[in-house]
Amino acid sequence: MPNPSALHVLLADDHAMVRDGLRSLIEVDWPDARFTEARDEASTLLALSQLPAPDLAIVDVRMPGMRGAASFAEFRRANLQTPLVVVTGLDDPGLAPSLLSQGAAAVMSKEASGSELLAALHRALADAALHGAQPLSTTAPRHTAPQGSHGLSDRQRDTLRLLHEGLPNKLIARRLGIAETTVKGHLHGLYDALQVRGRVEAVALTRDWML
Repeated sequence: MPNPSALHVLLADDHAMVRDGLRSLIEVDWPDARFTEARDEASTLLALSQLPAPDLAIVDVRMPGMRGAASFAEFRRANLQTPLVVVTGLDDPGLAPSLLSQGAAAVMSKEASGSELLAALHRALADAALHGAQPLSTTAPRHTAPQGSHGLSDRQRDTLRLLHEGLPNKLIARRLGIAETTVKGHLHGLYDALQVRGRVEAVALTRDWML
């Protein structure tokens, strides 16, 4: 019979192998842990909305149905109690500050070691016990020079998304409802922000970013 007082962990990732690996790792420090699994935005949101809430959630931000940071914000609004630890393979230097500002307890790379992840989980649980979950961090460190997609303007980010679709300037202008000359201005600003020489380098640099 499951122990109702054991740590209850939500594992939200669309890869079964990743969920199995996280389960095995967590059981090293919490051998009696109970687990709920989710594999897309809808099942994650449902699991976070259940009562009693999980004690801890480990979530990826690239799953079916996800809308980037907007989905994470919805997770946080649905559950203000459970500490949310993001474990992701996305290589976007602006991702961590963006998610931390929305209430993530920690943002970890999937390349982190098991000991690093376990340490982050212990800190998240300890912070939640001391202070409670914070849905919107008002005390997060200020980043004076935002990087990655977090440091781009909304229009630059829109333009970059369309570059990833391989659209020429004329079609980008049509999709955004602006003049082609305005598109060229946005591209110049985007290239300056990314410190690249053109669209090929821009797409290559940002292929794993959450836009």
